[in-house]
Amino acid sequence: MNISKTKKLTQNYWRDLVNDYLQLWEIKEKLLTEIKIKGVMVKIKNGSQEFRKRSDAIVELPKISKRMTDILEIIGNAKVVDADDDGDPDL
Repeated sequence: MNISKTKKLTQNYWRDLVNDYLQLWEIKEKLLTEIKIKGVMVKIKNGSQEFRKRSDAIVELPKISKRMTDILEIIGNAKVVDADDDGDPDL
């Protein structure tokens, strides 16, 4: 993927992408902490009933990890092209 003015991908786009990644990192760490504290199964009380169910953190963690991987692939596959570059070698 070439990044240029024609695709209207600006420095702000990349900054936002990195910020998204960093926010996802924080969320992932919170989910891991929740899993360590509460475990993969949590007790639920509903009126007089009590049962165990899978922690929401277990469900969300793979989604967050997938999005983080997607962002890294976007960044890793990008070729930064100087918008002023006309393709001719500078003399």
